[in-house]
Amino acid sequence: MDDIENRLMEKVDSIADDLRSLAIRIHDNPELSLEEYEACRLHTEMLIEHGFDVEIGVAGYDTSFIASHKSEKDGPVVAFLAEYDALPGLGHGCGHNLVGTIATGSAISVMDVIDRFGGEVRVYGTPAEETVGSKVDFIKEGLFDDCDIIMMAHPSYHNADGMNTIAMMNMKVEFFGKAAHAAAVPEEGINALDAMISLYNMINAYRQQTRSDVRIHGIITNGGDAPNIIPAYTSAVFYIRANDREHCNEVYERMKGIVAATAMGTGCRHKISQVENFLDDTMTNYALADIITNRLESFGVDVKRTKGEHLSVSSDLGNVSHIKPSVQMLFSIGTPDSGNMTEAHSIGFARDSCSDFALDSMLTYIRAFALATYDILREPKLLTEIKEEFERNSSS
Repeated sequence: MDDIENRLMEKVDSIADDLRSLAIRIHDNPELSLEEYEACRLHTEMLIEHGFDVEIGVAGYDTSFIASHKSEKDGPVVAFLAEYDALPGLGHGCGHNLVGTIATGSAISVMDVIDRFGGEVRVYGTPAEETVGSKVDFIKEGLFDDCDIIMMAHPSYHNADGMNTIAMMNMKVEFFGKAAHAAAVPEEGINALDAMISLYNMINAYRQQTRSDVRIHGIITNGGDAPNIIPAYTSAVFYIRANDREHCNEVYERMKGIVAATAMGTGCRHKISQVENFLDDTMTNYALADIITNRLESFGVDVKRTKGEHLSVSSDLGNVSHIKPSVQMLFSIGTPDSGNMTEAHSIGFARDSCSDFALDSMLTYIRAFALATYDILREPKLLTEIKEEFERNSSS
């Protein structure tokens, strides 16, 4: 390593204990989407302590923030995305205590190289990834418009050069019927629950004719009030997923037709509405991912190459990846012999997201992000290649 690389590693080492503490404190105080006040405070206090300018409460979210450190010299804007919301009943079963800490730690670590080569480093605190997907609203507000590259990392049980999530749309369905006594005068009622049950059955039938990547799943949120009253109102929320947004739109339109047909067949009125932001598939920038992967491999990390593979999960990072060169690396928080191999969104994953293994892995990825940032700043052709790949993928 050269002198700058050594200083980057020394910087990470100097804040490692504080970063471990940050990840542990957020893990031990899980906050649900839109309620991440303590996590927001912990991140921003650490960033302010290290000299970042911080704005809290952006894009309409009380628990969001943008932290920035700008060189006196012109240069690229390097962004790291932080998440920190937890899951109901599971705590940090998706490991966002680690996601946010990687962003904050990476940004602090590269301040000196930003000063030396020019540019700006930012941390975007993006709440509510598990629900409304705040990054979509950051996009609507133009908050990423001047970014050159955007990086983040998400915990898993393996290391990979990208998290290629799939598109997701949501649909709230409401049926409006007419209440009547279910025993005395059932003929005077219009049964909104019959409509909802019929809708479920029609969706189940439709699944037989969908592509293998399509997922449709939902819950009934209101099924009526009492057994002896014909339900006048029912509601449900469905998620529709597919590898790409274009096909997701096609399935969504078909779903709308199924809802309308169900309403007609049962005599109900219906309403369809959106409850959360729609999410795009992730367009991983592999020119950027390769730079980070090369640094990880120099540490002896075995990184899976994921080109062309999709994960049947969705993220608002997908939307970001369609407007700016982006990557969401995967980092391991456990090994097959650890005895804790469980999928994300589970109690076991929440436990592992605060293990020594996970915290060590977190620091390794911060080191790799710092060195990759240095590579991009000192070799302008790398940024050119990153942008050229983005333009090719966007045009196709």
